[in-house]
Amino acid sequence: MNEILVLDTETSGLSSKVNGICEIFMKVKGIDTGLHIYVKPVEEMIYDDRAFAVNGLSLEFLEENGIEESLAVDKIIKFILKEFQDKPKLLGQNVIFDINFLEAMFQRHDLSFKKTVHYNFVDTMQISNFLKDCGVMPKTVKSKLTEAYKFFTEKNDEDIKGAHTAAFDVMMTETLYDKQLECIKNNNFKYK
Repeated sequence: MNEILVLDTETSGLSSKVNGICEIFMKVKGIDTGLHIYVKPVEEMIYDDRAFAVNGLSLEFLEENGIEESLAVDKIIKFILKEFQDKPKLLGQNVIFDINFLEAMFQRHDLSFKKTVHYNFVDTMQISNFLKDCGVMPKTVKSKLTEAYKFFTEKNDEDIKGAHTAAFDVMMTETLYDKQLECIKNNNFKYK
């Protein structure tokens, strides 16, 4: 049974109140197919060039390839209803960031993303911080997605050139989570 929805967003800045969502990718954990959406710019939102420098997107690209926010909301709801019998638990890297942006987008259309998904979520960044606190992961390794992914998979910068696209970040997050679980199991973090 499907239980976990892995997701990532690329945004036009850091504030869910004033910046828009540019790209969304979500998938059922363990299943390759997913939902990939580019979102057309919303007039009242701010689109920061610094964000575009990170995610490689542009206003022009989003205008040409994106869909209206209302349609994006509809597609997300339909995807979740189709793929999950119950509200899915979310998995992401710093996932509260994505939740806040999705909630803001849904609220602009009088809906709630938080009511569409389970209230519990799993955050790979928090797991990395926990593993550092336990002495299992070196404190020198940053908890950001690319650094934690490279640490656990022994990949290098060349292997992560697709980082900061929603689909690639979802792949890294899912792999990182599996590696973190493996690490916890191998270090005997078990109830006795």
